[in-house]
Amino acid sequence: MDNPWSDLPTIQPYVLPFDVDIINRLSIKHSRTAQLRFDVVPMPFIGNPLTSKVVLLALNPGFNEEDVRIIDENPDLLEADRNNLTFNNSPSFYALNQSFSYSGLFKWWNRRLKEIVDIVGREKVSNSISCIQFFPYHSVTYSPLKELIPSQEYSFYLVKEAIKQKKVIVIMRSRQLWEKYVPELIGYPYIELKIPRNPYFNSNNMTQKSFDSLLRAF
Repeated sequence: MDNPWSDLPTIQPYVLPFDVDIINRLSIKHSRTAQLRFDVVPMPFIGNPLTSKVVLLALNPGFNEEDVRIIDENPDLLEADRNNLTFNNSPSFYALNQSFSYSGLFKWWNRRLKEIVDIVGREKVSNSISCIQFFPYHSVTYSPLKELIPSQEYSFYLVKEAIKQKKVIVIMRSRQLWEKYVPELIGYPYIELKIPRNPYFNSNNMTQKSFDSLLRAF
């Protein structure tokens, strides 16, 4: 399946052309679409799920008003956000790149993955992990839309490829949603966090057996 994200506009609003019609239609019917932010580059995934050893499944990228200012002041981060969409960052999981330590993206992921980074090293984690979001566009809080948008199909494809390759998969949020749209996950030996709303990757938030298998994957 071809990656549609190479077609993202280079200026705001950052919406894929084949998502526009549905998003506009839903915006008329549902006020919840007003929460979506198209002034920042979407993040359907972080890193390269096709080559990573570990794939995390999340819900959608968050948003803070501070993000806009930080991106405006740091074109290198905007470039990395865009490169991410076509798997052109090195390391691929750029959220752990200390060059971006000023960003909310780095701070959020650096805290959540700290225990793993301390054990196996930042470089190894940055080159071996990826995260796929169920919904690609940013919002402060997530409210499900009444129907899927076309770009989500590529995210589902990436998960299916990870299953075919028997990768270590960790469901961070919304197991039922993921299983509904990627039924291949049902029965797959994925890891599920004990406290999804507190998604820290450590031995306290999953079984010790799961944590050990996660570490072995690196």
